[in-house]
Amino acid sequence: MKPHDLSTQEGRNEYANSDAEKKAAIDKKAVIEGHVKDMLANSLKEMEKKLTSLFNSGAIELNAYDTEHNRMVLPKSIVVALFESEAHQYKGTGTSHEKEVKKNVKNFRYFV
Repeated sequence: MKPHDLSTQEGRNEYANSDAEKKAAIDKKAVIEGHVKDMLANSLKEMEKKLTSLFNSGAIELNAYDTEHNRMVLPKSIVVALFESEAHQYKGTGTSHEKEVKKNVKNFRYFV
């Protein structure tokens, strides 16, 4: 990015606008980050409720759980099921946003 020529009015206007754009970008980032953090907090609460429901459902065979061998397979399986269940509501399935969400998720997964 080339530096702004502050000796001209046009250059000073460009510089002022670039600062405004940076501030707007910072404000947008804060808004997006706030929404994401709220959604994550809500999702955690919902997943904890679903975990309780899962245990109460009898779907987990506690007698078959081996604490000696592969002790993390069942907990990992539960976590994956909870994340997938929670993620399903954000996918936008059946909405006009579904395609955009899929495209964004595909891109963002490379960076997380």
